[in-house]
Amino acid sequence: MLPVFKEDTLNSIETRIATIIRSDGKSWKLSYELIKKVEKERLWERAGHRSFTEWVRYMANQYSISEISIWKIRSAGDAYEQYRESTRSKGAAATPLSECRLAIDTIISLNRMGQGNREITDSLISYAQKHRVSRKNIQDAWAKTRKAIESAGSSAVKQNGYGSYRQMPADIQPLEILQETIYPSYRSDSISDQEILHIVHKYLGANVHRSILENALREYTNLM
Repeated sequence: MLPVFKEDTLNSIETRIATIIRSDGKSWKLSYELIKKVEKERLWERAGHRSFTEWVRYMANQYSISEISIWKIRSAGDAYEQYRESTRSKGAAATPLSECRLAIDTIISLNRMGQGNREITDSLISYAQKHRVSRKNIQDAWAKTRKAIESAGSSAVKQNGYGSYRQMPADIQPLEILQETIYPSYRSDSISDQEILHIVHKYLGANVHRSILENALREYTNLM
């Protein structure tokens, strides 16, 4: 849990949120904790706002920040916390939000790719946590997933503050799409590991110890 002090007044929390959003996008996780504090403890109500949404609009106008940026922070933080809760319910450990290395746009895109399916979204976030996934990888994978869903003619089944979702056809596997985007398949099933070792060794030269190539191949295979 990131440091959020109970003695903070709503005004001081608002100031901190606005400062973080304006100055350092990397600190979005702290701003998420502050935003959730306002929502969970209904601090917006004490300030005379009729709803949390009305408070968000007030924040945007009062502090000259983007309303969308506040919703993005809330959406990404909630998506990750749901992933953590789901992971814990299965008896596994999940990296705390404070130590999560995924960018806010990455989490939002992965959540969209999952289309409201908790199991799919969890697998995407877990994979992204363990592998080097670039913003372009995510964008390309989401574009392919969306196109596949639209081609299948699925209708919207859910719409809320986090977006609208379509029913995910069983034959569409977002995780596989993401993996193919990161590691293009240039390896034929007919080519063995030993043949790949031989080819790489041939071009790198005899000075490269075979164990180095074997370790590299093993790591590559695990990533696939």
